[in-house]
Amino acid sequence: MTIDRIADRALVLCARALGALGILALLLLLTPLPNWLSSLLETAPRIAPADAVVVLGSNVDADGTLNGGSLRRAVHGMVLFRRGFAPRIVFTGFHAPGRASEAAVRAELAQTLGIPASALIVEERARTTREEAELVAARLSPLGAKRILLVTSSRHMGRAQAQFERRGFVVLPAPVQEGTTTSDVPEDRLELLRRTVAEGGALVYYRATGRGGAQ
Repeated sequence: MTIDRIADRALVLCARALGALGILALLLLLTPLPNWLSSLLETAPRIAPADAVVVLGSNVDADGTLNGGSLRRAVHGMVLFRRGFAPRIVFTGFHAPGRASEAAVRAELAQTLGIPASALIVEERARTTREEAELVAARLSPLGAKRILLVTSSRHMGRAQAQFERRGFVVLPAPVQEGTTTSDVPEDRLELLRRTVAEGGALVYYRATGRGGAQ
């Protein structure tokens, strides 16, 4: 086979691959497929009395401004506490050098809104979901806390719940909706797909490496 024929064949294969990708893009952006894929990661809430409300971290700006997800989670956790579902609330959020501590900012907000400092636990060392589960378990186990209301995004809940259950907790999901969950707009569906693929990939990685699930 000559070089020219090899090049022609390669061009044909590339054209077919691009055509297939184009069809896939149409399916992803012009049909409800991204909405359906996202729904596979959604977790229904199960709100009931617990020993603690655990609010997982999201992000905070250098000046101490909580991003939308972090604020929603914090407020949801405080509402659960105020409604009497648990006697304490744990805020996580990594404290990077030179930046505000997300967990501390949340705790300060909670106290401003009337939640007593004695009911607050601040954990600002965890960088990952796995570390959040490990460090929160170390803080709550001496208190005899076994049943928690877990607050994080609905898509993240499956992976987070598995991590906390692995540490012996009974986990009651208390998810917060963050970002687009369903849409008819192609641009929104693209963002929805990006978030779904990212979280789905993380979930697969955790399970493949033995870091997720109850073992």
